[in-house]
Amino acid sequence: PPPPPFGASPAAKPFAPVVPALKPKPVPAPTKKLKPIFWDAIPLPKLKGTFWVAENGDCVDVPPLDFASLEQLFAQAAPKTAAAAKASASAGAPAAAAKPKQVSLIDGKRGHNVSILMGGKIKIPPAELRAAVLSLDPRAVGNEESVAALMQCIPSADEAAALEAYVRSGKPASDLADPDRVLLEMQSIPYVEARLRCYAHKFAAPHKLNSASQVFEAVCKATESIRKSRVFKTVLRTVLAAGNYLNHGTRNGNAIGFRLRNLPKLADTRSTTSNTSLLQVLAVEVTRMLQPEDMDGEEEKKDGNPGPGCVVLADELAAVLDPMLKVPSEEASKMLASAEAALVEMQEALAALLPNTPTKIISSSYKPPQTPTHAASPTKATPNGDVSSGSLPSTPAQQQQQQQQQNSSRGSSGGQEGSCSGEEEEDRFQVAMRRDLAELEDMRNEVKAQQAAAKAAYEEVLAYFGETTNSTPSDTEFWSVLSSFVERFSAAQRSLLEERKLKNEREARRKQREHAGMMALQAQASRKAQAEGGRQEAMDRLLDGASPSTLHMAAAAGFSASSQ
Repeated sequence: PPPPPFGASPAAKPFAPVVPALKPKPVPAPTKKLKPIFWDAIPLPKLKGTFWVAENGDCVDVPPLDFASLEQLFAQAAPKTAAAAKASASAGAPAAAAKPKQVSLIDGKRGHNVSILMGGKIKIPPAELRAAVLSLDPRAVGNEESVAALMQCIPSADEAAALEAYVRSGKPASDLADPDRVLLEMQSIPYVEARLRCYAHKFAAPHKLNSASQVFEAVCKATESIRKSRVFKTVLRTVLAAGNYLNHGTRNGNAIGFRLRNLPKLADTRSTTSNTSLLQVLAVEVTRMLQPEDMDGEEEKKDGNPGPGCVVLADELAAVLDPMLKVPSEEASKMLASAEAALVEMQEALAALLPNTPTKIISSSYKPPQTPTHAASPTKATPNGDVSSGSLPSTPAQQQQQQQQQNSSRGSSGGQEGSCSGEEEEDRFQVAMRRDLAELEDMRNEVKAQQAAAKAAYEEVLAYFGETTNSTPSDTEFWSVLSSFVERFSAAQRSLLEERKLKNEREARRKQREHAGMMALQAQASRKAQAEGGRQEAMDRLLDGASPSTLHMAAAAGFSASSQ
């Protein structure tokens, strides 16, 4: 549009509502730069009618704060200059140099695993590890897990060579990392691998012997129970009679005996009129023969043991249901053989260690590693008199030579290999292992006797029932067949006895009700008789006290009444 003429003014625009100017109450100005608070301020148009603005338009008052303390607490730190940063770095350099860098000669993953084992299973500082193993500290050799952890800390040939080269170079062993020092300490223990294997056998052999003993004991108890069971013999005779009756006129009839493995087949033979099995029928018959219905069965058990009135098969053959019979005797024999092999290894280790390992070992301020030995290389003695880990001396000559080296070098370590402190460490391995080995040998002998007894008892019970190892190739199969039959047959017996018990309880309640009714009738008759007697007695007293004329009138009245 064209501009307005000269002197005319443009049309006035409507003004926005005027918001009164709000000014917060002033606070003191800080003298330093402070750390800010990052918040969201409320816009001015939205402040009216809020807590922040009073009705008269004034802002909230400033409370009496300690602004000087706030400034001291929240003042921003001044940035360091380049010179100050350099000076600080130079000042901190001596402190960093005060802590030497640890040296690790083994693989990083291997070192990590050793640290986990020492921190979780053993929890012994590296400096105390040697003495702990020699003195049989429970933290080191107190259980199977700790011994297994220590065996994983035995250095390999390469690790032992690297550690030995490091120490013989004159460098301090204290600069080594903790995993390396653990391996170094383990290498300084005489016959460390043989020791730990003996400790491992000490814990593993009793478990194997106990497990084998439980199997052999279960076999002995089970064989004895089936030979002595009165109920089991009754069951077998009943099954034989029923089988011959059902097989009459066939080639299977007139049998004198049958294989025990056929017992579970009784449950598969069903009646033609119902779903009842032959096993259930024979369970009823056996229970009826052993405990007629007129017996209450209160004397079935005495002191928790089957008594002469026991009729349930499982009560006499509880040993046949032992879970240990599921373990083959062959497996138990293997456990015994494994334990015997462990004892032989312990005996050989003791025989080799006794002439070469003193009960007092002189400890040095630091222990140089031993030359790693293996089956292909002879065992060497270290300068401090210890025998290196690895294979035991193979000949008596090597053993004698090592002992001479130990006696000549013990206590004379020096030079780069450190000076001997003269302190003695007690090696309790010989005494403790001799005692443990004797106990394990006694235990082994007992288990071997149990093994022989179980084998003889099993063969005898097979022969007693007409079985052979050919007809019953597996002992676990034999016991499995018997336990299955005992459980099923006993369940049928208990069901019958429970029904009989409920029937007897119902009969007892019926008889009790009848007895209570009879007692009530007798009481009612007695009360009636007592009432009749009382009336007659009252009449007699009246007659005794009346005069003759009165009696004559009463009689006449009675005659007239009767005549009418």
